[in-house]
Amino acid sequence: MTKKSILSNQNPGTALFDNNFKHYKTIGFDNDTAGNFKKFKSMRDLSELSKEETFFEDDYRFDGPDSGVRSTQQINLDYEVFENHVFFDSAVSKINIAFDKIVNEFPFEKTEAELNEYLQSLTGYERYILNLFGKSLGYLTLSGSAVGENSGGQYIEIKDSAGSLYPTFSTRNDTKPVLSPKNSPFTIEAYISLPTVVNDNQVIFQYKKTEKFGIMLSLSASDDTSKCNIVFDVTSGSNHSYVSSSFDKGKFYHVGAAYSVSNNPGKSLLYIDSVLKATSSMTLELTNFDLSAQDSKAYIGSGSILNTANADPDISTGVFTPQQTFSGSIDEFRFYHLEKNEKTIKDTMKVNIFGGSESKLALYFKFNEPSGSYRLPSVCLDSSGNSLHSNITNFSHEIRNTGSISTPVTEEILNNNPILYPDFPKNTDLHNRLINSASLYDEKNPNLITNLIPVHYLLEGNDFEGFQNMTGSYGNVYKSQSIPGSGQVGSGQLLMSFLFLWAKYFDELKIYIDTLSRVLSYGYDTNEVGIDKFLPFVGKYYGIDLPGIFTSAMQRQYNKNVGINDLGTVSTLSLRKVQNQIWRRILTNLNALRQSKGTISSVKGMIRTLGVEPDTIFDIREYGGPKAFFLDGRRKNIKKSYKMIDFSGSLADISDIATVDSNTGFNTRTPRIISPFLSGSRIEVGFPEIKTGTATGTVTIGNSATATNLDGKIIEITDTAGLEKVYIFDDDNDGATGTLDGSNRVRIQINGMMSSTAGRILMAAQVKAAIEHANGHAGSITVSTTDQIVGLTQGSFNANDGNNAIKTSVTDATHLAVSGFSGGFGYLNQPNHNFVHGISNNPNDGLFTSGSFGYDAVYKFETNLRFPLTQSLVRLHMTGSSVSNSARLVTNCVLVSGSSPELKLFVDAATAGASASDTARLQTLAINSASFFNGNPWYVSFGLIRNDDNIIQDEQYASSSLFLRAISDDEIYYVTSSLDMNYYNSTENYFQNIDAAKNASGSFLIIGSQSIKLDGSSSPVGLSATGYNRIVRATDFAGKINFIRFWSRGISLEESLERAKNFRSLGVKDPTFQYNHNTLHTGSFNRLRIDAKTSIQIATASDSSGQIRLDDFSQNNLHFVGNGFEPEQVILKNEMFLHSMLSPKFDIRASDMKVRVRSFLEKENLENDDFAKATPVFNLDDEFSPEDDNRFSIDLSVVKALDEDIMKMFASMQSFDNALGDTRDLFEDSYIELENLRKIYFKDLIQKLNLSSYSEFFTWFDEAFTSLLSGFIPLRANFLGVNYVIESHVLERHKMKYFYDEQYLLTRTETRDRFGNV
Repeated sequence: MTKKSILSNQNPGTALFDNNFKHYKTIGFDNDTAGNFKKFKSMRDLSELSKEETFFEDDYRFDGPDSGVRSTQQINLDYEVFENHVFFDSAVSKINIAFDKIVNEFPFEKTEAELNEYLQSLTGYERYILNLFGKSLGYLTLSGSAVGENSGGQYIEIKDSAGSLYPTFSTRNDTKPVLSPKNSPFTIEAYISLPTVVNDNQVIFQYKKTEKFGIMLSLSASDDTSKCNIVFDVTSGSNHSYVSSSFDKGKFYHVGAAYSVSNNPGKSLLYIDSVLKATSSMTLELTNFDLSAQDSKAYIGSGSILNTANADPDISTGVFTPQQTFSGSIDEFRFYHLEKNEKTIKDTMKVNIFGGSESKLALYFKFNEPSGSYRLPSVCLDSSGNSLHSNITNFSHEIRNTGSISTPVTEEILNNNPILYPDFPKNTDLHNRLINSASLYDEKNPNLITNLIPVHYLLEGNDFEGFQNMTGSYGNVYKSQSIPGSGQVGSGQLLMSFLFLWAKYFDELKIYIDTLSRVLSYGYDTNEVGIDKFLPFVGKYYGIDLPGIFTSAMQRQYNKNVGINDLGTVSTLSLRKVQNQIWRRILTNLNALRQSKGTISSVKGMIRTLGVEPDTIFDIREYGGPKAFFLDGRRKNIKKSYKMIDFSGSLADISDIATVDSNTGFNTRTPRIISPFLSGSRIEVGFPEIKTGTATGTVTIGNSATATNLDGKIIEITDTAGLEKVYIFDDDNDGATGTLDGSNRVRIQINGMMSSTAGRILMAAQVKAAIEHANGHAGSITVSTTDQIVGLTQGSFNANDGNNAIKTSVTDATHLAVSGFSGGFGYLNQPNHNFVHGISNNPNDGLFTSGSFGYDAVYKFETNLRFPLTQSLVRLHMTGSSVSNSARLVTNCVLVSGSSPELKLFVDAATAGASASDTARLQTLAINSASFFNGNPWYVSFGLIRNDDNIIQDEQYASSSLFLRAISDDEIYYVTSSLDMNYYNSTENYFQNIDAAKNASGSFLIIGSQSIKLDGSSSPVGLSATGYNRIVRATDFAGKINFIRFWSRGISLEESLERAKNFRSLGVKDPTFQYNHNTLHTGSFNRLRIDAKTSIQIATASDSSGQIRLDDFSQNNLHFVGNGFEPEQVILKNEMFLHSMLSPKFDIRASDMKVRVRSFLEKENLENDDFAKATPVFNLDDEFSPEDDNRFSIDLSVVKALDEDIMKMFASMQSFDNALGDTRDLFEDSYIELENLRKIYFKDLIQKLNLSSYSEFFTWFDEAFTSLLSGFIPLRANFLGVNYVIESHVLERHKMKYFYDEQYLLTRTETRDRFGNV
């Protein structure tokens, strides 16, 4: 008995092949001594060794490469077109025969071998029709009856009599009892989901003979909405076996209840999700446990009284009385006459199984019958082979509606569960559509076999058999009387039926013959080229050996598309089909690949045919290059697919179904996305500095105050530095004002002061003196007096603030009154948070537009669409009590179509505190003649840079400036405009100030159509003034967008240029504090606030209401919310981008530019090339001479993706230049600045890298494709192979510690260890 690598038969030339049977024989299979095929076993994973899978000798899927074609299912045809496959036969007859074979012969309740035999027997067209048939996967949701009513709900009554319900059409109809286990062990399995409500006693399954003899799976009453007990009882007379376990409500769990005979004799066992939860304490040995009787029945969802074990803590009487029918969902109910354990339950719980006597299944309900209108919707079909088909009592169609919750049987194969009712609407529509088309085809088909014989034969037959026409009724609607198996096809005269029988085989033969004519023809359209079976032969014909790609796959993965992914779900394609698609791509592109053979283009092209983007996975490296190179020139080109959010739905005509919200101006069916308010708690230092102010408080000597009644009274004062002092009035003359008493309290000496206004003024003066004393607050609080009132003033708050207060022990305000500090603002220390700088108590400080700010994104406009004349790429709005509609539009970036497109930025300067006159309030920037509609991605950015911003610029300018930029490929456009903004004095600057009427919470972003209400008042709101051109208020948008970002800092031109080259880039001048996450460093307020890149969003489609959320990956939780999209449609669509990025391998001498231009005439070319000089150049400097070699490698690095993601932090290589060249690190053993950058970057990651997936991919790729790729690499190249590289990431660089002249001061016997210690 031999076991070898599974399915290596797919690699021609390496498989063991049995020429006698034209079958692969021993590869991956166990053979008996006679060499017969038995069972398939996986050698890929030890955990799979136990999963035996049947191998069928007659299955053409296991044929060898030289065995030919045995079924038209193996031939690629477009069966929708009758001309491709109907030549002599009748198309109408062909359709009806296919329907009849599916409805009446599909073995839904038979063995796997019978199912496979049936599928193999189908013609290609019959398999096509089967694929078009309605399919259904589902479960039942039973609504329980009211408490105390055990018959009003929905339940299934199962008559224990084989085939008795539908004897004519049942596979087994001997009416014998089936369910009674007698002397056998038995197991009940089902998926159960309970609603999160209280429940009374309920029966899930019950089969009994009397109250003292039976089996029951039930739920005990529970007042807990989160869980209850599930109970398994076996009762035989006075003997019982009982077991129970806690069961959580709210989701599906697999339940297994087994009675053991051999492993745990007489024990009952209860499993939840294949894990043994409980074993009965009592032993019950059953002999001849026959529960069958005349008219015996079992129930799912209902039952009656059953004696149970007294050990049941929930049943004191030993009798279980159901109080309501089962309420919950149930799926995949199975009753076995065998004992199952943890392993066997786990192996089959997520898949459909098969009936037949060998399975030991007594009853098997898949509950996959569909919801809808057809003849027998209340029937549950038994798939065990025992034909215990049953009806649902009190059936309603809602019972089969699964809603958004998918079936728990995750590896259930949809194609194995066709809807076998021809009157199901989808099947009826299919039949009618095909028959109508087929009838027309038959009328026009000159080769129809009935047209090739004398017509009088048919006329005589028609008269003889009594038909009204020659075709009889075979073209009538296909019908059924009952359950599957009862289909009725129309009949025709005998001669015609005989002719069509022969014609069917003539058509099949012609399909085979036609296929031979296109054996060597291959392309992407599988219906017009050769068949997959001959792909290895064609490869050899063209001189290429197609590799076996999935040689370690299991049979169910390779042929059945099950067990492929890690999710435990069914994949769209089997690995066989994936392999065939890859082989087909290779052959289709073979000529183009050979024309570029010997270049990187051919290597990348070959990898792309495999469905792998090489720039994403591999580093393809040609070694060599100039001796000297510059960091700034180290870039790498990338081709990668990114998702963009598509707004083309804006172009749809929805005038008849959409409405406009009068409050927001949004159309209910027009796409838009909206950001949260661009503001937050100010916890960072940076530009602009927080606005500061003073806090004041008072101490008032009351008009009734006397030295006597104030004696011993205290005042507690805490300043902004947290300094707390207690002051005590002293009428006993124990010490002068400012001295300390025995409790370290500061004295306020008032002895001898009169009870008059003059005396109280003197008391106030003493309070002032005490606070100003060296033992008091000593100047941290400014003190003044006005008559009897002492005024206290503090400066701006700082990080130690939070306890500043003024308190007194005097309760009578006529004697003494205090007023705590108020009115100040600045950084407050919050005891419950770890904000190093505290948190600002001024909401203005939290506005992300309070200083410089910037927005950037990537846009794309397809060339084949007609866009609106004006489109709003993005808008800034504000809202407040005075804004009645659509919020206050303050900034709009507008794209104007036409022969010379324009990009315009409109800003309401009045919002920024500038003059509100008609001539000055509208600021406009424009970029003209850019090719925005050329189909290429465009980087667009705009924003404001304040003149006093010392973070983004090195010097202060006279005025602030707006900027607008648009960049794509070699087109670079940018424009600025000065803006005289009164930043320091104007409260009308709403970019900087919160205002309840005009800017209640800060600005926010909107992309998408909106109706902007016009404002004709003398003081119009924002850009809605009626005097402005309507372009200013444009809101339509129908393009695509990605990489949406907002910054609480300006964007420099250098940063824009890098982000245009690398769309993923978030590069800033100094990532140590301007990138993200760092809230400690000075300037850390000026950083990324929103990063809504759509390429890695979790949700890619809108929900049922047309909504979608775009997550903010800056971890600031400012997520966009989208509305108005077409419901349940893919909104995020893949687009291929060609761009470049800063190379993380900047220190490796490698170059794909083997031809280098060393001189240019034009200055622009010289500026873009670090090596070239002005023409003429007659020789090369030594440092620029090349050191190329012929080494070539394809490397898969475990940190490649990580490195590329790290490089998005940088706008240039200057940060690396500074970090690696910092002389302060000369005597360090690490690069300090790189360590700081590393700490910042890794706050971006929210989970660990899955390095094992890289290893698995490399193993697969290396085995399958390395030899194939080597054929496209020049022989003179030193191909180093496909390598799996484990290396440090770009921020983890090793450094040797430099000891300078210490090495010369050591004695001859002194040495240092590897840590540098003597």
